[in-house]
Amino acid sequence: MPVCSLIINVYNMADRLAVVLPTVVAQSCMDFEVVIADDGSCDATPELVAAFKAEHPGLHTMHVWHPDQGFWRTGILNKAFVAARTAYIIVVDGDMLLHPNFVAAHLRYRAPNRVLAGYRGVTLNERLSASMISGHTRYAPTLRWLLQHRLTGELRGAGRGIEIHASLLRHWLDRGSQRLSGCNFSLDKALLAQVNGMDNTIREYGYEDFELGHRLSMLGAQIFDVSRRAVTYHLAHQKGAAQKVDEMKALIRTNTEPVTRFGMVDRERGSELAKLLGG
Repeated sequence: MPVCSLIINVYNMADRLAVVLPTVVAQSCMDFEVVIADDGSCDATPELVAAFKAEHPGLHTMHVWHPDQGFWRTGILNKAFVAARTAYIIVVDGDMLLHPNFVAAHLRYRAPNRVLAGYRGVTLNERLSASMISGHTRYAPTLRWLLQHRLTGELRGAGRGIEIHASLLRHWLDRGSQRLSGCNFSLDKALLAQVNGMDNTIREYGYEDFELGHRLSMLGAQIFDVSRRAVTYHLAHQKGAAQKVDEMKALIRTNTEPVTRFGMVDRERGSELAKLLGG
């Protein structure tokens, strides 16, 4: 049995996933399974995953899917959490290229009652992202590659692509954020189960990861920054504007119940977005 499960959240991004998957099999630590958490894609994602599985039979890969019902990231991630066979969960978005030591870094900083949050890392612009998707530019997460594309203005945050593990330097660089970032995080599956995963009643983009982090914090979990440790490169894409995120976060902070009612399983009691909204 692998040590951990790498869950990749996708929705109609087969072209980006095709660039991401080679970075998965280029990891320095391959002691993981892959779970594609598919929020109802109707593109070539199933065929891409099937081809990936055939090409890498030694890497256990699952495609967890539900019908497209609009944005329902919470629902598909909960399905993936349940399907994952290991005791440790790493979650990353399907438009995030992984540094070769990405999985190793998450396992290195794993600790009981700790949630690792890595944020988006290096941001590639639309031109460079398109060039990589088309195959004209090769992904090579080296200092030279970073500097080259930084000088041409094709990426932002080049410094976030450099691994830094020295404790003193880390102390100076750490963001000190206590926010869970849904695009790059990890934790023990048992800790997820304690809060019943994500709140399935959240059907809008922008605060679903914040809500999970809030409930985990109520249990005393430490949100630990692994930026510049678990490094990623974010492919540019258009995304919808989040609605009233600050107002929703303020409302979420009023919740005093760490366990969601509708999450990995349905419970008789627990917190839910409708309840917070007075429904």
